[in-house]
Amino acid sequence: MMSFEINVALKGKHLFATHPRSMQSIFEVARVYKVIREKFPASQGFNISLTENPEIFYGADMKEVDKAIMANDTDALSKLFSR
Repeated sequence: MMSFEINVALKGKHLFATHPRSMQSIFEVARVYKVIREKFPASQGFNISLTENPEIFYGADMKEVDKAIMANDTDALSKLFSR
């Protein structure tokens, strides 16, 4: 089972994280990420990271994640986490 976690930091300090059970598909990741990106912009000092199966910690390049999600390209997003 795939599970994902989004972490939000403010000026380098952890602020909060979603729970892995909150997102168990690429489609759910895209939906939640868009909301978090809008509410917690980098221009205000926020940093967003995304990991698959957080207990194992498979991270992804957030520039590529952002590009894929904002283009509604779930295939590209899924490939970022394939091994």
